[in-house]
Amino acid sequence: MKFPEIPTDNLYKFMAIFGLILVIAPYLSIFYAYKLTDDAIRLEGEIETLKKEIELDSSCIDNLKKKKHSDYIEMQRKQSMSLVQLNNKIEEHKNLVLMISAQKSLCLIVVVIGGCLIFLGFTLWYEKLQRPRDIILRNKAEKISQNNK
Repeated sequence: MKFPEIPTDNLYKFMAIFGLILVIAPYLSIFYAYKLTDDAIRLEGEIETLKKEIELDSSCIDNLKKKKHSDYIEMQRKQSMSLVQLNNKIEEHKNLVLMISAQKSLCLIVVVIGGCLIFLGFTLWYEKLQRPRDIILRNKAEKISQNNK
């Protein structure tokens, strides 16, 4: 299978084609963004679950403390571990949200740069190359039509 050749015979076409690639490329990162979003949603659920567990543990600890029960220290240790887990999950969630927002910003910047390259490339190609060729071709056509008369 032979791939089509990219027109790189002049800088303006190359700019335009490269800009087109830059505009299309960020859309390929959508799959990665979906994965990050799914991970963030999963973490939100885990965070809520841990918060509920800590709430329940707190009420159990209060009851055990009032009764001076021997499981009081074990429950406190369990709650401390849950708090550490909760803080880790919250930090991980913050990092994911930051990555998602950074990816959106980067995609926007790449699309804008690509759009500018497309506009500049095609405009310069038309103004500096195609228009003069069209004028030359029109003049040749006029000379041929005058010679045929």
